[in-house]
Amino acid sequence: MICALRKQFRINLFDVAFQRMIKRTAFFFALCLTAGCAALWMPSRPRVTVAQLAVRQVTLSGMTLSVTLGVTNPNRIDMTLRHLSYRLYLERLVAEGEISDPIVLPGRQTVYPFLPIRLSWKALQEGGISLFDEAGEVRYRLEGKLTLRVLDRDWEIPLHREGIMVK
Repeated sequence: MICALRKQFRINLFDVAFQRMIKRTAFFFALCLTAGCAALWMPSRPRVTVAQLAVRQVTLSGMTLSVTLGVTNPNRIDMTLRHLSYRLYLERLVAEGEISDPIVLPGRQTVYPFLPIRLSWKALQEGGISLFDEAGEVRYRLEGKLTLRVLDRDWEIPLHREGIMVK
């Protein structure tokens, strides 16, 4: 009878140990799977467009262009635009600048940062740049770099857009 109890005790002990091992293995597998998927997820690149480029103000000394960018965050998480540097070309480089004030890009929304660009008539004339051709159009090229903060990491995105501004 004692042998029968001892065998039964061993089997129960083995069952409990086996159950613990199964639970620990399942937990470890789930943990590895979750950590692996989290490490593989990369946020999608935001889309940057030139929403508007227009003459904002004309004075005797020059003009101010307003460039409005459309920055769309396709991700569920928020991003922060930490820095934006740009260069505007009308035949050649006519203006450059930067924005260093942080701008929050909410998840799955579009934000419209505004770039005021001041042009001097004298600088345009010295550079031999005719602002508008016979058709009343001028080709522009906007280049730059956006620095985003995503999940405690900086992410640099190049900006390159070309188009035609109409009078």
